[in-house]
Amino acid sequence: MQHSTAIAAFGLLLVAEFGDKSQWMALALAQRHRPLPVLAGALVAFAVLNGLAVTFGNALAQLVPQAVVLFLAGGLFLVVGVSAWRNAGQVEDASTDTNASARWVWLLAFALIFAAEFGDKTQFTMVALSAQPGAAWAVFVGGTAALWVLALLAVVVGKTALRRVPRVRVQRVGAFVFMVFAAISFSRLVWVTVGPATS
Repeated sequence: MQHSTAIAAFGLLLVAEFGDKSQWMALALAQRHRPLPVLAGALVAFAVLNGLAVTFGNALAQLVPQAVVLFLAGGLFLVVGVSAWRNAGQVEDASTDTNASARWVWLLAFALIFAAEFGDKTQFTMVALSAQPGAAWAVFVGGTAALWVLALLAVVVGKTALRRVPRVRVQRVGAFVFMVFAAISFSRLVWVTVGPATS
């Protein structure tokens, strides 16, 4: 493995994705749910996305039309945002967090991160870095490690540093973040489907 390439990918992705929407999503989910399923879903999502990026490269964008991705992502963000807003402040019984609910949180975190980052700048950065011969594995390791560090940081902050802030306020902010990302996805969808035709 090309260690210098892995280090370069780690540093670049760490800086580029710090504070990105996937971190906000992980933070918001971790504040409301148990941290381990949230973290597991985020880690697997990043690994799958990065694997697709370095394996399929530029053909990745052709796998699923961008309009479909934006529509599904916007719908998912909107549903989660509205649900989080409506349920903000409700006290959840820790004893109800069964294996089934943990799996649900895992799937929710995976779906949100996957939808947010599919075809985003993260994947295009991975594609560009892995373009040189023999660099794919090093880019995958370095880039994935960086995104895992950011996901872990978001989950830790969401579960610990925000404890002193009123729970309902944090949940409302998280819900608002999801709604903003829904609006961004739908506005990009309109631009992709209508914008070129009217220009």
